[in-house]
Amino acid sequence: DWVVSGPVRIVNRAPGSIDAGALPLESLATALRWANGELALANLDLRLPGNGRAEGSARWQAPKPGTATEPAAGFGKVDAELRISNLDARKLDKRAVTTRIAGRIDATADADVQTLHADLRDPQLALRLDARHATGLVTIDKLLATARAARLEAIGKLALDAAGAFEATGRLDQF
Repeated sequence: DWVVSGPVRIVNRAPGSIDAGALPLESLATALRWANGELALANLDLRLPGNGRAEGSARWQAPKPGTATEPAAGFGKVDAELRISNLDARKLDKRAVTTRIAGRIDATADADVQTLHADLRDPQLALRLDARHATGLVTIDKLLATARAARLEAIGKLALDAAGAFEATGRLDQF
């Protein structure tokens, strides 16, 4: 078994907004480690235009090796946690409004199930989301979105097949 580890820093000399066809990333820095089929990014630090920042960690565990008669299955498992600060959506895409988003995003994924937990806030806006995808069905277990005094709470399901059946229940206040 072998190990590869060390610091990684990538600088984007021409960051820009998505609507302009550019990548809205100024730099990425992390402590990378590859060992025993796992790629780990510790002390992950993404710098975004407008002094935005995402810090945290990410990990990918490769699928178990296949055998002579059975190939490796799936793509392994990914998990990540990011703390967001000072994120201006307008710096990412000029069609968005100016924001100062802070909060947290946690995600996990394997071949069968993907989950997302987000708690993001701005002085004017907030979003709390617990969602998952499995077997062609997106489930929103919790959605709370606020904009000033307006408030939306909802749950729902959306099938990703051709019919696209969905169900949702929610409450909208002071819209």
